[in-house]
Parts: sequence; structure tokens; C-alpha cells
Amino acid sequence: MGSYNELVEIWGNIISPKSERAPTDISIYLNQLQDFFHVGPFYFYVFDTTNTTFEYISENMQSLLGYDPKVLTVAEFIDKIHPEDLNFFIQCENSTVEFIKTITPQQLLNYKISYDYRVRMANGGFIRILQQVVTIDMDLETGMIFKTLGVHTDISHIKSVDFGTEHSILSFIGMKGEKSYIKKIDKNLVIKDDLSQLFTERQKQIIACLMNGMNSKEIAEKLFISRHTVDTHRRSILQILDVTNTHKMILLLSKTGWI
Repeated sequence: MGSYNELVEIWGNIISPKSERAPTDISIYLNQLQDFFHVGPFYFYVFDTTNTTFEYISENMQSLLGYDPKVLTVAEFIDKIHPEDLNFFIQCENSTVEFIKTITPQQLLNYKISYDYRVRMANGGFIRILQQVVTIDMDLETGMIFKTLGVHTDISHIKSVDFGTEHSILSFIGMKGEKSYIKKIDKNLVIKDDLSQLFTERQKQIIACLMNGMNSKEIAEKLFISRHTVDTHRRSILQILDVTNTHKMILLLSKTGWI
């Protein structure tokens, strides 16, 4: 319960005391779920921040993790996060709260917050989930958050569960014209805002070539390296940025102002 209590204290900076809120109409958010770019099996949930409970978890949590969505508590879910990833999870939540304090409540409604970590299934094995969250109910005058909508997607087929969080990224993805931001949390839990720190010099060269519309064969010829090496770097770049293709990479880097 120690980690859960620490997270409740972090969340307490941006949420109001317990209050009566109308039940969430899940149906009005189903279309919004398409914006989460699912790349694997997923379930979604509504988190009630006023009493730190799951107001709703979709039934497919049962097939994905093996837990009964009707009874699983927030504290129990946190206890199922991989022990090596728990500090990363807490730091991401803390960094998210700090980020929220720097923007207006209206801006927050246009942000999706995303990062990945490992979770233990009911059978004892682990999968890697991509967590994506948007705010759906808040006080626009005080900035206090009442409810968030989240999606947990299994990305184990993209990023192995053998990896820790050393390459994981906390992303604040701006929608409707808002600027996007990325934070890299290294092994010492130091936050790095400068995207240039995330890439090697060779990766920066390849990114520049991709921005100019070059394919892998052309990049290999320009940089005097093999096509296999180029493709390996390209996969690493996508993994670092937590995107699934080059178009999304260019779009994300453009939004952040890095390019």
C-alpha cells in the first residue's frame, strides 16, 4: 500500500476532495478511443480522482490480464506493476502532475498522456502495456480534475517484456493544435526535456534524412552504412519516441518543436 499512498499524495495536487459526480456515460467516449492508435489488445477504464477508484473498467481486462474488472481496485492494480518499473510509474505520475500545473485547464482537455510499463497477469506472467490517458471531467475554473479516461494496450509484441524502462518515454501529446512534449526518465530518475539527448549522432543523421523524404536505401548510400543498419536505427528511433511509423515520428517531432 506504500506506493499507492505515495501516488494518492501526488494526485492530491490536482484533484478535489471527495465529491458527488454524475456517473460517466461511456458511450460518448467510444469514438474518442479511436484516437489512442491501438496496436494490440486493449481495455479502457474511467478513473475517479475524487476518491481514487476505478469507476468503470471494460470487460476485456479479463481476457487481457485475467482479473475481474468489477472488483479490481486501484491499489491492487498498482501492486501488480513490475517491481522494477514501479519507481518509473510513480515518477511519470509526479511529472504529469507538474506538467499539468504549467498549462491551463482548457489546454489539459487537449492533451493525451502516454507511457509504458510492465504489469503482472493473473497467471503470474508479465505483459507490457501502453497507458494512454485523457481528462474527461474537471473544473475549468480551479483546474481540479474529477475523472480521466484511460486505455491500456498490450504492446509486448512491439517491445519485449525483457526490457526495463530505460528506453521508456513519458509523452504529453497535444491535440487540436497544442504543442507536444516528451520527457525521458533515465535510470537515475532524472528528467530530460531536450529530445536531442535521446538520440545518438547517427540517429540524428537518419532522422534528418527521413525528414527529407529519403528511404532506407538512399540513407544507406548517403551515410555509407548498410541498409540493415539504417533499418535497425529506424526501429530504435520509433521505439524511443513510442510511435509506430515514420509519419507519426515526423508529426511528433514537428509538434514538439525539435525539428
